Amino acid sequence: MSVSQNGWPVIELGTDERLAIIPKIAGRVRKGDVEYIFKRLIEEFDTRVEDIDLGKDDWGFSNRNAYGSSQKSDHASGTAIDVNATKHPIGVANTFSHKQVAEIRKIVKELIGWQPKAA
Repeated sequence: MSVSQNGWPVIELGTDERLAIIPKIAGRVRKGDVEYIFKRLIEEFDTRVEDIDLGKDDWGFSNRNAYGSSQKSDHASGTAIDVNATKHPIGVANTFSHKQVAEIRKIVKELIGWQPKAA
């Protein structure tokens, strides 16, 4: 069985019954805890950090490799989302203000009790 970078099993198709639709994200996410966390994250991010524009550049499931890697992306297991991806492209630093970063850290801590280290 193929796994994504975070060790979750890869899902082959976006119509798989293990995936759920969540508001404002094009593509699905894994049902259960992942779905719950991402729903809450999207609600809080949209309210407290930055408007999410109904899936225009907000993505979930995609059965593909991670950028620059031969390993499957976490998107392939339905355990990753991109939010406002055109404003915050992969590999580009400092696309959020310091205030936004602080608010994102608060949201993550509220949702899962984990505080990422400051960059």
